[in-house]
Amino acid sequence: MPCLLPGLSPGSLPDGAVPLQDQGREDKVHKYAWVPFSSGPHKCIGLYYGGMQIKAAMHQMLLLYRWSIPADYQMAINWTSLPRPKDDLPVLLERL
Repeated sequence: MPCLLPGLSPGSLPDGAVPLQDQGREDKVHKYAWVPFSSGPHKCIGLYYGGMQIKAAMHQMLLLYRWSIPADYQMAINWTSLPRPKDDLPVLLERL
């Protein structure tokens, strides 16, 4: 039996399970179906560890490099979902 077959037939799933064809639909998915670091007082320590790693890396980048953009740069904004530069913001890094 193919491994995807049980997920395609709704009658073969346990109560509360979402068939594969309905997994992309927001009205069929449980609101806590994807919580990467859990929630509440028992959050995964990886959430805080990952944040500390990013802060440590940025600290070193700010200490060791001069950040600049070209003097004549005019930022064009892409408004499709979240505002961001259309040309990915050409940042120049110069080691101090």
